[in-house]
Amino acid sequence: MEVSNNPFTEASQSFKCCYSNQWDIARPQWLLGQQLKDSVVGIVGLGGIGQAISKRLRAFEISKLLYTGHKPKPEERKLHAKRKTITAMDVVYALKRQGHTLYGFDG
Repeated sequence: MEVSNNPFTEASQSFKCCYSNQWDIARPQWLLGQQLKDSVVGIVGLGGIGQAISKRLRAFEISKLLYTGHKPKPEERKLHAKRKTITAMDVVYALKRQGHTLYGFDG
């Protein structure tokens, strides 16, 4: 079975592989996805959830954390984050809320 590197499809692919008895036992980490180490990661917003996510991302040794927001946050310096506009970031996937993607991006 062909496997995508898209983390949003890997869960359904692993489910299909398990039930079709096609799990690649020789490569047990084949669905873990890409490394975050040395990556630039952007998140939408730096509120309570965004701050919690940014703290957890540091454990993965990311090189840079970007966030979107209407105004700079005082926590920016403590979290080593930099504010950018959403249009300055590459949107890999915009989470859907009630059938529409955030900021009108289609993913």
